[in-house]
Amino acid sequence: MNGVPSVRALMTCEELESNLHPYVDGEFEGPERGDIEAHLALCPRCRDAIAAERAFREKVRQSARDFSALNPAAPQRLRVNIAAGLALQARRNRWHHLRPYIAWSFAAAATAATVALVVRVQVARERATDMLNAAVAGHQRALPLEVNDPRLPAVSSWLNGKIDFATTAIPLLRNASLVGARLSHLSDREAAYLRYSAKSERPVSLFVFDASDLSLPGGRKIDDRDVLLANQRGYNVAVWKDREIAYYLVSDLEEQDILDMLAPTDPKAERP
Repeated sequence: MNGVPSVRALMTCEELESNLHPYVDGEFEGPERGDIEAHLALCPRCRDAIAAERAFREKVRQSARDFSALNPAAPQRLRVNIAAGLALQARRNRWHHLRPYIAWSFAAAATAATVALVVRVQVARERATDMLNAAVAGHQRALPLEVNDPRLPAVSSWLNGKIDFATTAIPLLRNASLVGARLSHLSDREAAYLRYSAKSERPVSLFVFDASDLSLPGGRKIDDRDVLLANQRGYNVAVWKDREIAYYLVSDLEEQDILDMLAPTDPKAERP
């Protein structure tokens, strides 16, 4: 009034806090954006909050990019779950934004580590399920054997040079007769496939492969081995590792029959 132009009041820190996320998202234009940037020019604390929000978002995006690069074939449901988890973590950490920058940086780093851990755990669970399904599918297909010989030394000799681990890794099984073997795959792994005949001539499939990068959870202790027992699609599956070699045994036998099969063998039994 009286010919004196009105002076626009500067935005407060509280007002910027309520507009921080839309501003970082690029939703403001014109005078509204000018008001925020005028405040930021005078307020180091709010500038730090904006920088921290942008840094956090970049960490989340990088986690997602790293996951996609390492797991290009991850199931769609896993991608959806991880995306939802990343969004939830972002929402949960928004209240940190107007704290001192160094404190917020520690919170953002901890959240990024949590997101990475969630991704790894979900990937491990999905991979374990995929491997179990692949083992059961391989057992059901009952592919023709490439060597039909009940003698373990003969089968080991045939496998020698065809697999990238020592044939001495082929185990002896109690109460089961070896039928033969072939080369096969378990999920994305090349594997030796051995077929046995057990109780009432029920087929038993054993996949053996190099798994130096594969971690298995602990299970029941059998003959100094941690054996994980699972039931997948109506079949019992026993999984264990011996140093860098993994074993997936599949059958429709009862669980106790499989446990008996994995019990210590006679040390005088024939080896290759």
